[in-house]
Amino acid sequence: AGVNDEKFITPLKYMSGFKSAKSSNGYTYLPNGILLQWARYTSTSDGSQSFNFPIAFPNAIFSASTNLHTIPITTTHITFNVLDAYNGQLTCYVHAIGY
Repeated sequence: AGVNDEKFITPLKYMSGFKSAKSSNGYTYLPNGILLQWARYTSTSDGSQSFNFPIAFPNAIFSASTNLHTIPITTTHITFNVLDAYNGQLTCYVHAIGY
């Protein structure tokens, strides 16, 4: 049935060879080398703020999206700008794809 990990390479065993971090700030590598990352950053102040990705992209970022206005996005971090004054804390959600 292809479920014996001792004698066969099952899909679960094959996929376990790819690095990943399954948490609110995490990442996963796809079999073709594409890196997907997601993160949740919380801030309590206005202005420009930078946060590191869970891990650095080794080469480049193809695309990134956030719920806030972003300034530069590099292979190691994302900077966002809170344009309006607010009270309390603000959460930024980030999804990025690269390799």
